[in-house]
Amino acid sequence: MNKIYDFCELDEIRARQNKLIVNYVIYVLCFVVAIALACICIKNNILLAAIFFILLLFFALFSIVFWKIKYGLLKKRRLFLDDMESGKREDYVGIFEEMLSSLSDEDDFDTCVFVASNKKTNFLIHKQNRTCFLKGKKYHLLHVGNYVYQWKIIE
Repeated sequence: MNKIYDFCELDEIRARQNKLIVNYVIYVLCFVVAIALACICIKNNILLAAIFFILLLFFALFSIVFWKIKYGLLKKRRLFLDDMESGKREDYVGIFEEMLSSLSDEDDFDTCVFVASNKKTNFLIHKQNRTCFLKGKKYHLLHVGNYVYQWKIIE
C-alpha cells in the first residue's frame, strides 16, 4: 500500500515547535531587559516614553502574529497528522472518477471522487500530499473518516 502521509514529519514539527517556543522565551527575556533599561532612562523624558510605548506595541503585535500564524500552522498540521496516525482505519474499494481541487485558498484539502456499486464517495487528501490517481482504475483505499490514509491499485 502507498502511504500518503509521512509520520516522520511529526517529530520534525515537534522539534520546530520547541525551537519556536525557546526563541520566543529568549525574545521575551530580551524585551524585559529593554523595558527595564527604558524605565531607568525615561524618568521625565516624553520622547523616550513615546519610543518605549511604540516598542511595547510592536512587541505585542509580533507576539500575536507569531502565535497565530507561525505556531498555529505548525500546530494545525501536527494535530491533523496525529489524528491520521491514531484514527480508526476502514477499507474502501472503488473506481476513481475525478479529482476536485478546492477553489478557496483556506481549504487545505482536495476531493477525490470514487464510485463503488453506482454510489459516489468523496475522500479528502491534503494539498501538500498530492497523489496521481488514474481515471477508471480500481483502487483499494484505507481511510480515516473521509481522509485517505493509504491506497493501492487493484488490477
